[in-house]
Amino acid sequence: EIVLGSIIEPTMLSSAFQTAKLVASASAAPAAGTVLPMTSTLHDSVIADPLLRWSWQLRRVDDIRLRSALAKAVTFTIGQQDPVSGGWRYRQFQEGDVSMFGWQLMSLKSAEMAGVTIPEQVRTRMQAFLKNTAQGSAGGLYGYRRSINGTAGGSEPPTPVMTAEALFCRQMLGAAPDSPATREAVGFIGRNPPSVARTDFYYWYYGTLAMHQHGGAPWRQWNSMIRDLLISEQLTSGEFAGSWDPNDTWGRYGGRLYSTTLATLTLEVYYRFLPLYQVNRPENSAVPESPR
Repeated sequence: EIVLGSIIEPTMLSSAFQTAKLVASASAAPAAGTVLPMTSTLHDSVIADPLLRWSWQLRRVDDIRLRSALAKAVTFTIGQQDPVSGGWRYRQFQEGDVSMFGWQLMSLKSAEMAGVTIPEQVRTRMQAFLKNTAQGSAGGLYGYRRSINGTAGGSEPPTPVMTAEALFCRQMLGAAPDSPATREAVGFIGRNPPSVARTDFYYWYYGTLAMHQHGGAPWRQWNSMIRDLLISEQLTSGEFAGSWDPNDTWGRYGGRLYSTTLATLTLEVYYRFLPLYQVNRPENSAVPESPR
């Protein structure tokens, strides 16, 4: 995550640093050409990366283990990017999908904001991926996959969840908030508001990220719905009080930890994210020294 400010207890920080060091100790990048298992190796790596970056940035000390692990994680992520499509999937150089692409881009953006230099070629490839997989009359809509080099087995129609994730990716890469593609995406998301009848924690998370970055009336409308919905659906009694039932498509895989984590992250967007369009202003530009 792009964590730019949190209220955190010292004991939580200590626990986070210890966890980050545990991740760091296991962060040796696989050899070039390694075939990743179809389970979650690349997912695990990309979700662990921000923990290393977050711990290093908050600690503000010269912890060589965290710096080294973060550098290795970034090198590994970059090494998995498909040079043709510019995307990521489950194996090195495999034509990408929008879901995996979003997690990888978020990881690299987090590292960049911590002071790690991301090669311009990687950024150019990411922009090409988003351009070539775009759909819709203005290029603002996205499906899970769209064949670029003819090996992906065709294209899938646009969905709200992939459009929301891609919009957030485009925002991280500096897309104009008033571009036709952005307006098309925001309109599509707005026509598919969060609903208990269509529970989708993954969509709610990326929809909230993207709409928060966009701001204005679309964000206020989305926020009022997602905030009230999540609060009303949180369990308030019994063995699982405080959690959310894993009753969406991915809940059967991730379980209660998955649903509760994404619901919590969604509700924390206000406190943990600064609008990206403000990030490059001078008063918000301080970052730790780049690792060597």
